[in-house]
Amino acid sequence: MKVKDLSRERLIWIAAIVLILYLIWFIVKQLITPLVLSFIFAYLFRPIHKALSKRISRELSSVMVTIAVLAMAIGAMVIFFCSLPRTVELITKELNYMSELIVRNFPQLKGVISSVSATLLLQQEAWRILHLVRYIPKVIIQFLVFIISFGFILYYWEEASLIISRFSEENSLIKKMVGRADKTLYSVINVWFTLSLIKALLMSILSYFLGLGSSTSMILGTSCFFLELLPVVGGWIVWLTLSIYLLLHGSVLYAVIASVYGFLLISPVPDLVLRPKMISKGSEVNQFLLMIGMVGGLMAFGIPGLLIGPVVFSLLVILLKEYLESRTITEEGDQGECYESSSSTDSNDSKT
Repeated sequence: MKVKDLSRERLIWIAAIVLILYLIWFIVKQLITPLVLSFIFAYLFRPIHKALSKRISRELSSVMVTIAVLAMAIGAMVIFFCSLPRTVELITKELNYMSELIVRNFPQLKGVISSVSATLLLQQEAWRILHLVRYIPKVIIQFLVFIISFGFILYYWEEASLIISRFSEENSLIKKMVGRADKTLYSVINVWFTLSLIKALLMSILSYFLGLGSSTSMILGTSCFFLELLPVVGGWIVWLTLSIYLLLHGSVLYAVIASVYGFLLISPVPDLVLRPKMISKGSEVNQFLLMIGMVGGLMAFGIPGLLIGPVVFSLLVILLKEYLESRTITEEGDQGECYESSSSTDSNDSKT
């Protein structure tokens, strides 16, 4: 009777834990992107926070770093919204130029292009207003979650690291898994920002040598940097737009140069060849597994999947290695026991 009560109580506890974990995931999954981004930025700004903590209190250091990140985020948004009217004006100008070019070569399409352009413009404006009204509250909430989470993660990083290190000292497997996860995270984040910066510089150099001027080159390079930080989007949008712009203005040779240069040095060739190789070198995980982890993680979890996928595959590699090593040790032990038993049997036979 007692055994049945214990098993029933255990099942109740398991069901309660599973239900609580499911509810937690259901609540947190809507905020997984700002939470992961706050972890990434806390990971990046941790050295600054650690250096400041030696001079001032840890609380003040975390507050100062959080305010600095908040100021940078607000500054980036202000620059974006200030440059948005100019960008829309340039895009509208280019679209009008394309329409005039088509009408000049195909006069019979003048009425069709005018009606289609007007319809598309009305639909685009209505969709843009609806999109902004719908997503502004969500973006504000996610931004607040990002800033608050960033401050808390930065403040409690040392305590969490200490707890994990103490817990991992008792188990060698956990220690290896934590070390491998840390290596993979560092590799992914470091390569992510390093490649984005290199591509931004390459984009600025290309724009400058094509005669677009220093200010335009700086704008295109900055746009490439921020777009490279976003998955799927990437810097290919910048060089493709530049190539189309040059082609429409009659610079066919420059358009071809920009396309080849961008395809080989900005995106997608470096993302397919260089990025997995660099991450693999730092994380000690196979390039193919990393590529599968990043692509599959992105499709399954969105932006956070770029970190979750490689980390999961790196942990899988550790578990497989531990399993194979333990199996090898077990087989060697069994062979040793068989050898000892056979030798003892032979010695007994010789005595008889």
